[in-house]
Amino acid sequence: MANITDVQLERYKKLEKDITILKNAEYNNAQLYSENLEEERKKTNKFKIAAIAFGLLALLGVISTYYYFNTKIQEQNVALQKIKKETVSAENEMTLAEQDVYAVQIGAFVKRDLSLYSDGFINFKEIKAEGFNKYALGNFASLDEAKAFRSELVALGIKDAFIGFYQNGVRQRIEEVEE
Repeated sequence: MANITDVQLERYKKLEKDITILKNAEYNNAQLYSENLEEERKKTNKFKIAAIAFGLLALLGVISTYYYFNTKIQEQNVALQKIKKETVSAENEMTLAEQDVYAVQIGAFVKRDLSLYSDGFINFKEIKAEGFNKYALGNFASLDEAKAFRSELVALGIKDAFIGFYQNGVRQRIEEVEE
């Protein structure tokens, strides 16, 4: 067996100590790398969650804005329809108020309201009276014209149609007019 000198033994111990230090440093470096990698993953996940949350908030904002403006447009459309209906109704009343006209009444209903369908249909009159929604067609200058139109409506199946006379916008009995 070879003899080892004290100097060699010291070198060997120092070398062994340096190897242990290097191994510990390598282990610590690997540990730090692993910790840094895990911390980066957590930051990335937090960023992804924040991006998703921001995206959802932005989407909610867009949906809320759409709903708000859509509701406002619907409200404006309802208001516009009401104004149109009132305008047509006022035009019809003016037509009746300005002259003496005959009209053929085609029905009087409690539960039916056809005014929703009459925008712009000037020869269609809606008269709300005595709890009824009454509907008449035409503006005729003479009783003969109204009778001819009534006959056509009866032929079409509207058997209860009858003639009404409006003098200055007020309904009159035809017998009173004929006198």
